[in-house]
Amino acid sequence: MKAIAAIALAAGIVAPESPAAAQTVAAVVEEVHGSAAGVGFMDYVETGRVIRLGPKDSIVLGYLKSCTREAINGGTVTIGAERSDVKAGTVARATVPCDAERMLLTSEPRHEAAGLAFRSAAVSDGGQSSGRALPEPEFTLFGASPVIQGMAGERIVIERLDAPNERHVLRLSKGRLGDVFDFAGSGAALAPGGLYRALANKRALIFKIDASAQPGRTPVCGRLIRLPAAS
Repeated sequence: MKAIAAIALAAGIVAPESPAAAQTVAAVVEEVHGSAAGVGFMDYVETGRVIRLGPKDSIVLGYLKSCTREAINGGTVTIGAERSDVKAGTVARATVPCDAERMLLTSEPRHEAAGLAFRSAAVSDGGQSSGRALPEPEFTLFGASPVIQGMAGERIVIERLDAPNERHVLRLSKGRLGDVFDFAGSGAALAPGGLYRALANKRALIFKIDASAQPGRTPVCGRLIRLPAAS
């Protein structure tokens, strides 16, 4: 049995200013350098937010709907729905593989451990079909080292459903850097092509790892898991 005991390594969410703002989250901060931006790694930024960067400041944003990854140096950045408006700075854009929009839809509190759709037969410990149905994945990750966000201090179990003897136990601890665990920070990865379930209390998410997924610090919007808040 494989297990990982985890202490969170990354920053938490920016608290939304209003319910309306919470509904317009557009991008996640993947990197930030400098002190003028006012945001940190794994902060979510909403449409209309303005981020002012100094001449030596830089930020990398991953847009959750368009899967656009922006590397921005300096200037004034206004967050849009699918890309930023950058004044007096430079921006390099690329489209990356991601399923972040569908992942966010599954992170609502309505997702419980039961009531999932199923397909094909699972693999038994002996490598033969067990006759047990497998659930359909709710979204796909395109990086093999997920970034997992949950409630501070909770226990999260990630188990592989289509192969035996792979199980990861994560414990998120609220600290100076927040409540996110990054597999890449521990040098760990899940199996490309694998089907997994993430469990926390009564909440469950089913996801698969794309067959071509690479381990390590690939774009965050392509490997992000946001667990539903407790209802």
